Amino acid sequence: MSSAINIHDVLLCGLILCGLVTLIRGHGRLVEPPSRSSMWRFGFKTPVNYNDNQLYCGGYDVQWKQNGGRCGVCGDPFNGVRENEAGGRYATGTIARHYSEGQTITVTIDVTTNHGGYFEFRICPTNNLRNPATEACLNQNLLRQPNGQTKWYLPEGTRTFSLNLVLPRSLTCSQCVLQWKWNTASNWDCDVNNNCCKGCGPQEQFLGCADVAIGSNNDIQTQVNAISAQRLPLGSIQPDVKPSNNVLSNTGPNGFIPVNAASLFPPHPTLVVDLT
Repeated sequence: MSSAINIHDVLLCGLILCGLVTLIRGHGRLVEPPSRSSMWRFGFKTPVNYNDNQLYCGGYDVQWKQNGGRCGVCGDPFNGVRENEAGGRYATGTIARHYSEGQTITVTIDVTTNHGGYFEFRICPTNNLRNPATEACLNQNLLRQPNGQTKWYLPEGTRTFSLNLVLPRSLTCSQCVLQWKWNTASNWDCDVNNNCCKGCGPQEQFLGCADVAIGSNNDIQTQVNAISAQRLPLGSIQPDVKPSNNVLSNTGPNGFIPVNAASLFPPHPTLVVDLT
């Protein structure tokens, strides 16, 4: 009986440990700009998604064994409901951030468990809540860091990570979808060239989408010029009083200098010459 109990306990502990491993799988979310599923955490009146750090295409098996590596552009399962895409529950069209073309912006990712790999960022102008962002559109604007790199490799640690990205100079939009993609490196596999390693081949992916607007620098300059045009030139400002023709006499309320103006100037020294 004791032996049976011990075996039962061992099996139970094994099941519990497997459950814990499932619970602590690598997770992450886009928090700056806040993603569609995370905006509620930052005061936006948007639907709450407590699983905003689990937009991982349905998991490794769903993405790679059921869907051939395909995934919704915002992390939803390819064969499931696209709640984070146009028409979905979390795609409200609320603009999270406003930028200007060519601006260097800061993005932040909250990594709750670190599984290595790298981040990539893309952006697609949709200009309409009902227009979905597509892979083809997103791939046209793979964002670069100031050093020109497109991949940002994740250092060790479980925390928030921030990096800078440069927006395209010619891209403006009333609504753009900014996509974050995390290609993890937690599985041992082989790539198409038969190179095998941890992180090679198909890996679990996390994604997130944020709605942003990008304004034109020309529009900004036009606004600056309009503000400047409203300012009166110095030559057109009229004096409060009319100068008097006789600056040394008091001419009443329009007098320019009071009658005792001489008192405003220091007395000249008197030179005395003795001719005797």
